[in-house]
Amino acid sequence: MELCAFLSSFKDQPPWILALSALGIFSLLKPSISALRWLFVSFIRPGKNLARYGSWAVVTGATDGIGRAIAFQLARRGFGLVLVGRSPDKLREVSAAIRDKHSDARVETVLIDFAGDLVQGVARLKKAIAGMDVGILVNNAGMSYPYAKYLHEADEELIKDLIMVNVEGLTRVTHAVLPGMVERKRGAILNVGSGAAIVIPSDPLYDVYAASKAYVSSLLLLIFCFLSAFIISISGYSSNSVLDWDLFDDADQSGECHCFCEDPLLLRREAIGDWDGDRVLQHDQRESAKHWRSGDGELLAIGAARRARSGAALTIYDWDDKLLAIGDWDDDRRLGRRSATGIGKYVDQFSKCLHVEYKDKGIDVQCQVPLYVATKMASIRRSSFFVPSAETYARAALRWIGYEPRCTPYWPHSLIWALISLLPEAVVDKWRLRFCLQIRKRGIQKELKAKEQ
Repeated sequence: MELCAFLSSFKDQPPWILALSALGIFSLLKPSISALRWLFVSFIRPGKNLARYGSWAVVTGATDGIGRAIAFQLARRGFGLVLVGRSPDKLREVSAAIRDKHSDARVETVLIDFAGDLVQGVARLKKAIAGMDVGILVNNAGMSYPYAKYLHEADEELIKDLIMVNVEGLTRVTHAVLPGMVERKRGAILNVGSGAAIVIPSDPLYDVYAASKAYVSSLLLLIFCFLSAFIISISGYSSNSVLDWDLFDDADQSGECHCFCEDPLLLRREAIGDWDGDRVLQHDQRESAKHWRSGDGELLAIGAARRARSGAALTIYDWDDKLLAIGDWDDDRRLGRRSATGIGKYVDQFSKCLHVEYKDKGIDVQCQVPLYVATKMASIRRSSFFVPSAETYARAALRWIGYEPRCTPYWPHSLIWALISLLPEAVVDKWRLRFCLQIRKRGIQKELKAKEQ
């Protein structure tokens, strides 16, 4: 009776009271709803019938770790395999191992050195899959640092290779495989990302690797985190289109200033003002900038700032992540012209855009975000509850194909993600930096011992 009386009293309340009450009830129930959904997708929801996508699967980085384990799982489900790798010996070995375990397996191999003959290798891939019913593409090929390093310690060849393998390689392979999927109106693309790019706020001393997985917003945070010891500040600066000016490579040519096209001289004054190179610039206060999505900028220059133990990096980027400009300071005390450019939030954003772009064409695109997996690249030999073997992760990965555009298939990893999201970013950054510095120390010691021998 009391409950009925309580409910009947709501009839006399104004609509705004009812709306606020409904909002409050939803807010109270939201955590419970989220928990129930997590239980459902992690333990109850069945995997999709992958055979409906096609009869062949292309797997890059198939000779080791996650890629190799996924290839075995796909062969177990009856898929023909096109294995992509850079080592002929390893490709032959994994092909033989798959045929030994699955005698009826169909296996083709394509040799691609993603850091070397990428263009020619992709041409070979196109030729190999011509006429094949390729239903699944697994973009797993990737590389990381030999051990944790500051950015200025990494040689240019390593940086080039990281971006070539983790960014350009993924894009070119996807571009090569997509036309057949569009023609058949079915397919699934699985891009293997990294928790270093999405889950944790930054991954210092692995900056180019993490940033190549979620490229530039991470890059700004990562450099800021580990260059704090050099009193160098990294600042992101949002901008929309600007007028033609010698500092701007991609400029609006209209010749007029209006609310959507800013005066470049004013932009310059607001950006750098009277900065003399002796003080740190931290500027993202323009009134117009807040109306545009923050997006991702690119780290453009560190130059002589490290040697001077003082300086700032200013990144200017527009609302659709197109790079606009970087100022040029000649004084050795100021920023030099050296630049390390990037691509905004690449693997994750690339996957989400393709998911929306090709969903109505019957193609499911997904970015999976694992944390640590016991693989050679992660330098982890033993698996555990929170660090699964590649085989354990591969089984979970296939069960999630075709669902959310971004996911963490191995459920203990999602628990870690939830915990990290509750902590202040500064706390996580401090812990991660300390952890990576320990890895760097061990890596340097190992490198010195190898040189002595």
